[in-house]
Amino acid sequence: MKSDIIVIGGGASGLMAAYRAARTLVDGGSDAQVTVLEKMPRPARKVMITGKGRCNFTNVKEWNEFSGHVRSNPNFIKSAFYNLPSQAMVDFVESFGTRTVVERGDRAFPASYHASDIVDTLVNACHSVGVK
Repeated sequence: MKSDIIVIGGGASGLMAAYRAARTLVDGGSDAQVTVLEKMPRPARKVMITGKGRCNFTNVKEWNEFSGHVRSNPNFIKSAFYNLPSQAMVDFVESFGTRTVVERGDRAFPASYHASDIVDTLVNACHSVGVK
């Protein structure tokens, strides 16, 4: 199998990186191939246990509120926070057909409360732009 970009690891970050790389290539008119390599039979297995199996996939607090909950060096993640704002993540999940709800503590969950819906959303997003 030939691939132009290989992402090692099919966790949440790997799937998002693969999606973003492929989306950029597709939008740029390239036919380059992005491939995710994952050793486990199903990607994003750790996502399945987040939020006690319900998957609180983001927090919708503003930076000033959120950063106080980061125990060590909040500035380390500040650029990531602003490059993919919480509402953009909610919109991304919903754009692939997964309804969401926000609960106390401003935590966002899939409306089904099944973490597998977030895993399926990430995998479907990758497939939508041709990730192998």
